[in-house]
Amino acid sequence: MTVRLVFFMKKFFLFPVLLLFLFPVFSEDTETVSESVSTEESYEEPFADLFDEDSIFDDVEDVEAVITEEKSEKGEVVIAIDEWKIPLKFTGHMEADIGAGAIREDGETEKTGYFSFTNYLYFTARPDKCISINGSMKTYMPGSSVTFSLYELYFTYILLDKAFITAGKKKTTWGYTRLFTSYKENDTDDDRGGFSSDILYDSLGGTSMLLNVPVGTFANFSVFSLYTDSGSGSSSQMSMNDMSFAASAEFTVFNTALNFFARKYPSETGNRSSEYKRPLLGSEIKKTIFGTDFYVQGIGTVNSFSLLKEVDILAFYDLILTCGFYRKWENFGINVEYQEDYVTSSKEHYRAVAYDIYGRIKYSNKSIKIGASGSHIQKDSSGNNYGYVKPGVILSGFFPYADLDTGLKIQYGDTSSYVSPKLTFGSYLAISMDY
Repeated sequence: MTVRLVFFMKKFFLFPVLLLFLFPVFSEDTETVSESVSTEESYEEPFADLFDEDSIFDDVEDVEAVITEEKSEKGEVVIAIDEWKIPLKFTGHMEADIGAGAIREDGETEKTGYFSFTNYLYFTARPDKCISINGSMKTYMPGSSVTFSLYELYFTYILLDKAFITAGKKKTTWGYTRLFTSYKENDTDDDRGGFSSDILYDSLGGTSMLLNVPVGTFANFSVFSLYTDSGSGSSSQMSMNDMSFAASAEFTVFNTALNFFARKYPSETGNRSSEYKRPLLGSEIKKTIFGTDFYVQGIGTVNSFSLLKEVDILAFYDLILTCGFYRKWENFGINVEYQEDYVTSSKEHYRAVAYDIYGRIKYSNKSIKIGASGSHIQKDSSGNNYGYVKPGVILSGFFPYADLDTGLKIQYGDTSSYVSPKLTFGSYLAISMDY
């Protein structure tokens, strides 16, 4: 078993080693990039997924950056108590989609319309350079009722310019991968179809705390904890067995970013036993060569720590390898990822490939974006294959504050989720505004 594990791990990390030692002279500066960002939830309507809102080609800025870099006094309210003043800034983002389309499946065609309206109101207060509080309110419609929720609310505290503490309700992401980052366990409707490479996929589902300790530009150490409140009002009596914990150590060596991480879920015998999952151990590497990002991630779901001490491959339930490359030029972008999941007990391999490719034609203040995305999944060795292809066109600059999106989604293969092939066509006006 020891020889098998050593051989497999050598094969598993061959590509990262090549990147680290063969290409340092051609690489560009790479910074550690485990970060904590605000992201928006994806749509679940039939036509919304015809286009990737955060695709490699969209010129989208992070919402937090918009807030913190705001220079204008507009939208700022000053709260004053005696001589103490706190500037409170408000910004917002709205997006609305209006369109129509058709779905053809099993020889039948269903015509349908589409409408959604989402609004985010962001606020931030920074009474001092060492502390700030941020939050956002989300409103969504349509539905049985208008959904109004506190999307995020957290504070950031800088401890003696040495450590950064962030705590509250916040979306946090780790990792270098870009495509296999969603999480839908045992859900064959998951477009990408692979294992989630973001180990903090559920960070927005509870109260979290993140401690970052940077060491110059060489390293960054992080500790993360998450507690999911059941709504019973007992959140002040948190047990360690009912919490999730994660840790990472990032290093920059020869202009190459290296990250080692682990995560523990709530105990199998605790009050949050329904949230139990096998612990994770992993590492990843990213290097930029001639403007192209190459990255590799390896994750193992631990089945037995006693076998792990014996260096036995059966210590892991499965081993997941995700690798890819990403490059964006001014008017063209491409992102491709490959993932393989090896189940140690059955020796089965599950494979998946995902891709995004976009191009843009610009003239005057208008542009036409043409692209395609998709994935192909092999779920078992018997050839149970399925996937999808999504070509689309986006017209920008022809309408104020709006793009015209038109696309076709072709789903194929052996799956119980739909009758193959399933065709979804849609065209809608995507209206958005920052304020």
